[in-house]
Amino acid sequence: MAERVNVYIADIHYYMDETHFTGGLARISKERRAAIGRLRAQKDKVRSLCCGLLLHYGLLDLGYAKSEAWTIAYGEKGKPYFPDHPDVCFNLSHSGDYVACAIAEAPVGIDIQNDQKTVPGMNRMICPEDDLDLLYETEEERHCHILESFSAKEAYVKYTGLGMSLGFSDVRVDRMKGIVDMADGSRAAFLHRIEVPDRPDYRVYVCFSSPFSVYTIIPHNNLIHEKFSLNE
Repeated sequence: MAERVNVYIADIHYYMDETHFTGGLARISKERRAAIGRLRAQKDKVRSLCCGLLLHYGLLDLGYAKSEAWTIAYGEKGKPYFPDHPDVCFNLSHSGDYVACAIAEAPVGIDIQNDQKTVPGMNRMICPEDDLDLLYETEEERHCHILESFSAKEAYVKYTGLGMSLGFSDVRVDRMKGIVDMADGSRAAFLHRIEVPDRPDYRVYVCFSSPFSVYTIIPHNNLIHEKFSLNE
């Protein structure tokens, strides 16, 4: 039976309001509040806040009460984890107006990306194994392939906990089979793509160690606020 990964996706607009932002700060850990305080751009602050809120929304949804008090530690390459709850693994991502969170019982990686411009040097770094001119007839198709590969590889390197020390050029993606591994065939993992309703300009990839199903919730920000209130 396939394992399940719980994925939560939300837009950040509700917390762009100063009153809602201030209220949200009171619901996250002091460590995340301190990290937010070091950010300069307000939108970056809001994205970081929403990542923290969405994580604890997901934990509450899964029945973990008062999870906002759980201590978060970081691995050697920066991957976050709960040292006191090793059976609860998570990963966070944000891009543009959205944040995403994956929660599972084993290491998991998630990446959300919105459409962006790419440059030839970046393209070759992301997809060195592909002859894009042979694979695709139009620039639009090549651009889409590059963005999809970037997000899939980002989810994978986050899943491994090794981050960019792996190097995208060493990672292979087969989106049709839902498989991602290293160029030498090692560290194989499974991949799943999630659609963001009404936002085809966003893509979400999740990476996990074994075949898995995805349980997805895309709550309105008001529902995030309400779930916290109900559990107080």
